[in-house]
Amino acid sequence: MSAVESWPVVAGVVAVYLILMLAVGVVRGRTQRQDITGFVAANRSLGTADMAGLLCGTMLSAFTFLGAPGLAYSRGGAILYAVAY
Repeated sequence: MSAVESWPVVAGVVAVYLILMLAVGVVRGRTQRQDITGFVAANRSLGTADMAGLLCGTMLSAFTFLGAPGLAYSRGGAILYAVAY
């Protein structure tokens, strides 16, 4: 199957995925509290592992956007592998 022949399959999979994600979002959105405190604090329902993951993701994205370009500038292009992390 060539790439030209397989585009309907790929488009179908993407469409099913988007519809499924929209349905999950609508169902979950109706069961959550609808105020700013619920949005900001996640209804105070996150556990320690979830908070640790959020903190780790925040720190890694800050390094990727701020630290990695500075490191590449100061040490040369050979350090660009760090952007993948």
